[in-house]
Amino acid sequence: MATERGTSLSAAANLHAEQVGIFYIDNGADVSFTDVNDKASASH
Repeated sequence: MATERGTSLSAAANLHAEQVGIFYIDNGADVSFTDVNDKASASH
């Protein structure tokens, strides 16, 4: 089964994720947070 790239579903999911991120930032989310154990950031 071939994997399709750039489908309508992936575009919608990307847009939704962006809107959720903006919502959290607008509501005071700490996007510069990094975990003390593995140094992973909030964007990963």
